[in-house]
Amino acid sequence: MSANPTISKNWIKKKYWEEEKTAEEMAAMRKVKTSYVQALISKYNLTKKKNGIKRKGKKGYKMPESEKDKHKAQPHAKPINVFKVESKAFVGTYRSIAHAANELGLLRTHIKDCLNPCKPRWSSKGYTFEHRKYKGEIIIERRMNLDFTVEFEKVCVGLTSKLPDYPYQERIQHYNNKLAKVWEELIKKGKL
Repeated sequence: MSANPTISKNWIKKKYWEEEKTAEEMAAMRKVKTSYVQALISKYNLTKKKNGIKRKGKKGYKMPESEKDKHKAQPHAKPINVFKVESKAFVGTYRSIAHAANELGLLRTHIKDCLNPCKPRWSSKGYTFEHRKYKGEIIIERRMNLDFTVEFEKVCVGLTSKLPDYPYQERIQHYNNKLAKVWEELIKKGKL
């Protein structure tokens, strides 16, 4: 590498902005160190950020419709439930934090902080938030508590339709006792 020759501002501007060459490529063309070219870019105030040129993509880049749809769909968004603080009344379920923030006129960061158990914030502008639980999570929670009162009607009505008519509470107690025994056996065997 030669002793640092002078490189004109116009040459750097042409290569860096118009031809979109990197500092490494320009240094290789002029056979100088990359740090020298980077220093000249800063010295001449030709950095892309200062001059309104995007680092990624070309100037005037428009996102295709397929990409826009993908961004709007938010495939990784988690639905959240919103409640009033004072009355604990259910306000609604929103498909994502961003959607809830737009609808309720809140900041997304405030909602994220409310959902994060490590943060001290638990409400924002009179609303509290929680992630919506899926059916699987609810069923697991009830199994841990051995309470199947809600699923009993849905699952067992077909099984008990031809049996003698026992009082509702006795049937629930009977199935909960059976499930408790199965649960204890699984724990003893070490499967859970």
